[in-house]
Amino acid sequence: MLVLPLWDDQGIWKKVDIDLSAVIEGTRPGILALKKQGHGGVIINTASLAGLYPQTLTPVYSAAKFGVIGLTRSFKDYGNNIRVNAAVPSFSDTKIISQVKELVMSMAPLVPVEQVIDAFMMLIKDDSYSGDVARITTRSSKPFKLQQAQKICTTQRQIGTTLDRNGEGDPEPPTHSTVRISIFRSHKAVNF
Repeated sequence: MLVLPLWDDQGIWKKVDIDLSAVIEGTRPGILALKKQGHGGVIINTASLAGLYPQTLTPVYSAAKFGVIGLTRSFKDYGNNIRVNAAVPSFSDTKIISQVKELVMSMAPLVPVEQVIDAFMMLIKDDSYSGDVARITTRSSKPFKLQQAQKICTTQRQIGTTLDRNGEGDPEPPTHSTVRISIFRSHKAVNF
């Protein structure tokens, strides 16, 4: 069994800065601008399946994406006609998966970029979504397992980097390429 380091000390804060802090710093001025305009609006944060399913090999990335989802869900009852939602797409045909595209496609079909855009538009147009998370996957996908990463990587560092950039996928076996959008509704926010 291959044991990977939990994280690269030099990269830990960079991951948190890019994958969580930047989203916080982008959401805040967005909300302030919408509030100042006075007629509300919608902010869509982009998270990852790593924020819904814990990832042993990339705990810092997973924690950051859990943070994005937590941030988004915390705005459920913000008011001022301002809504914040998150899109959580599975693998799509973008540059970020170029190095592992064949492996990803062997597990399940890619989610067409157009379907990801459709999910974004749904979260924007439907006023009932507030503090909600849209998981965008093919009908079924296999998890991106360590054994599969070993087929395309030669070092532990490469494996961690590949999984960190590309996530682990949806934990179901592949069946066909129908795209599924699952909405995780937020509960009423709790104020202490």
